[in-house]
Amino acid sequence: MIKITGGFLKGRYINSIDGDNTRPTSSKVRESIFNILGDRIIDSLFLDLFAGTGLVGIEAISRGASKSFLVEKDFSAYKILKKNLTLLNIENNTELHKTNANDFLRKSNQVFDLIYIDPPYRSNCYEETLKIIYERADIIHGNGIIIIEHGTKIPISFLEFDLIKTYKYGDTSISLIKKWY
Repeated sequence: MIKITGGFLKGRYINSIDGDNTRPTSSKVRESIFNILGDRIIDSLFLDLFAGTGLVGIEAISRGASKSFLVEKDFSAYKILKKNLTLLNIENNTELHKTNANDFLRKSNQVFDLIYIDPPYRSNCYEETLKIIYERADIIHGNGIIIIEHGTKIPISFLEFDLIKTYKYGDTSISLIKKWY
């Protein structure tokens, strides 16, 4: 079980997944992400790619996002995620998609304010995911921010995006990037 750290769901627990397939974002890093975003989270459309248990997308709802879109392809993680949304009674504030994150980005007609990218650290999909977002200028609002969680020692290419800032928390880094139009 993992604890939600802020907002109206603060202190509530969600189910986690056994094994090594997911790596829930630590409470320290989650607190930092939402402190950095501040009021930008209020009434935002938040996309949580590679959602796992849905912890970050759920926390976005708890802290004021109007809707969280959660994308997870792993069946076991998807089942737990669906159970967590029901447990917290936030199904009306979320949209759950069982699909590959990059396929979702290619097909979605939604425009997001904030996009959170947190694939398994060992994956090499960061660049492909960012390339799709960059090419789909209509997937994120002009003032939207992309939040990338990655291993501190993992080199990340931000392609044509402008790096706002990278925050380091031990082995985990959070990079905020933006596309300037």
